[in-house]
Amino acid sequence: MACTPLGTTTPTIGLCKPGDLEEVDWAPALNSNFDLIDAAFAGITARTLAVSTSNTPAQNRAAIQDAHDSLPAAGGILWLTQYGIHINAAINITKPVLFLGPGLTEISTPGVFGLYQDTAATTLFNVTAKGPFILRDLSMSLAATAIGIVVDGPTGALKGTEMVLVDNCQFNGGATCVDIRNGIFYAVRRSQLWNYTAFGVKVNNTLDVDQGDGQVEGCTFSGTATGNGFYWQRGGGVRLLNNKFLGNDYAIQVDVLANPSTSDIIIMGGSIENFQTGGILITRSAGAQSIAHVQIGGGLQIAQYVNPGSGIIINPIGAGLLVQALTIIGVTISDVTGDAIVLREVNGGTILGNHLDAGSAAFNLDATVLNVLVGENNYYASPAIITGAPGVGTCMHGGTIGGSAGIPVADLPAFGNGSQAFASDGKNPGDAGYAFGAVAGGGTGTPTYRVGGAWKA
Repeated sequence: MACTPLGTTTPTIGLCKPGDLEEVDWAPALNSNFDLIDAAFAGITARTLAVSTSNTPAQNRAAIQDAHDSLPAAGGILWLTQYGIHINAAINITKPVLFLGPGLTEISTPGVFGLYQDTAATTLFNVTAKGPFILRDLSMSLAATAIGIVVDGPTGALKGTEMVLVDNCQFNGGATCVDIRNGIFYAVRRSQLWNYTAFGVKVNNTLDVDQGDGQVEGCTFSGTATGNGFYWQRGGGVRLLNNKFLGNDYAIQVDVLANPSTSDIIIMGGSIENFQTGGILITRSAGAQSIAHVQIGGGLQIAQYVNPGSGIIINPIGAGLLVQALTIIGVTISDVTGDAIVLREVNGGTILGNHLDAGSAAFNLDATVLNVLVGENNYYASPAIITGAPGVGTCMHGGTIGGSAGIPVADLPAFGNGSQAFASDGKNPGDAGYAFGAVAGGGTGTPTYRVGGAWKA
């Protein structure tokens, strides 16, 4: 990598000297052992930042902003080479930027962060450029009520910042770590988000309610008891893959604010632990919007242990369809105090092969749950398999009751027309199992049931 210090014409070979402001030909570094730079930034201008631990926060902030402003319109690379740099105001990103930190600080060494935002209620990075914006290998400490990154791209036909990537970063403190207000194709991966009081990652695209598809993968969220790990209101579908959530109010909250029914919410793998109110909440505070598809599975583990709450809650405020197609497959919900799964306003779905260990009921349903197939689940130690009466077309079959005492026939709710239900204790299925057949002719009478192999009215 060749560096040309400002004011000279002679390049130097090797890494640029920290503390100077230089021009860098970054292309040779693309194939180096550093493996830091995306091909999109090859051959463009880079700056190492003229900052110092002995500077005032205002001086450091000015140095970073000046380096950014001196980049050409095409943008470039900003490289922070030191830890312990304090700033006092937002860094305004108005060009395509790759911002590199000095390397991720281990959580075992608190107090040594790459960048500190010292001013409460202030943003660290305020991104208004068209993009891309890439942040890598930076550890950040945020003052109370501060926000780590606000992505609020241009208006008009551009409609937001394209290609937002936060990779291998650490956030500590503040209100919100990453706030996507107008961003397209965002990704947060391999990052740690700690001690936020509001949101780890928040998505609410206001310019185009079906734009902004994103992915959050391989991250650890550990917020306060009032914080939500991932919070989505509108802006295209999202994939949450193999993340770990610890100690939030809700680990994942989807509050459909104003979104067309074309977005998909996909939650796969990882774990949700020690939440307060719920592991996953999908709701709608107002309006009549719905989500086309919700998929939850891939070996996701939901465990509560101490606090009251339920595992998965799909429940809007007010009437009206919320989820058009729901899939919950291969999820383990254990040691939750409330219900394992609470469903309202769902039409169409498949819930198969899950382990449901709840302090209350495995399922809490009502008549707004329609055409849902539930089968082959393990209802281990839940006092009740089902609370409430699901609507038309709901079919429950297979599965084992495990440590539960079983379900008396009188306690099985009256299912809607065309519905079926079956459960077995897994020990003597013929004697202790109960099954409902569909109401004859689709009528409104009591479904038939079977005890010990004999069908009864």
